Amino acid sequence: PFKGKMLLGVVDNVNRAFFTFEDRLVPGTLVPSLDYAELTPGQWSEIDPVIGHIQLAAPPAPGQSVRARYYCRYFLDTDLDAALQLAGGQIDESADLTLISQGLRAATLSYAAAFAFRKQSIRWAERMSDRLLLNDAPVDSQSNGRSNEFANLARDYLRDGLALRTSFYQSNGRRNIPAFA
Repeated sequence: PFKGKMLLGVVDNVNRAFFTFEDRLVPGTLVPSLDYAELTPGQWSEIDPVIGHIQLAAPPAPGQSVRARYYCRYFLDTDLDAALQLAGGQIDESADLTLISQGLRAATLSYAAAFAFRKQSIRWAERMSDRLLLNDAPVDSQSNGRSNEFANLARDYLRDGLALRTSFYQSNGRRNIPAFA
């Protein structure tokens, strides 16, 4: 959840289009405000809820602040499904995830989390570049913080997945790698 977060857009008595910094908003949760006074549905319209694009009925005057409260999510179901399919391919050649051995399911989920967070890290780095034009500004550690955090999570999940997979094969007296490898 985000509360009272500034929206991106020029406040110049002309511009009426604003964006949330985050995307993938939960539908129906965005409520914009002008100088902390919530706007009624007739005073604004939601153009694209996935990217948090709204349009105000009247442009705000210079000096006013356009903010919003909303909920967002990092992963869509399609993202998680794609990551799980990739993980299944790393653990077992079968395209049917229900055929993965019970002992390898935790490893599969760790691999899926690694793929999902890696993709999120890339998405966030692209967002910072596109929306804030970091190519024109010096890059500091704080501006890449969220991208780096996601990359670290991906590394941790991959390490855990490898350890779980290796443990499964070693505990069953097999080699450390799946037979298809």
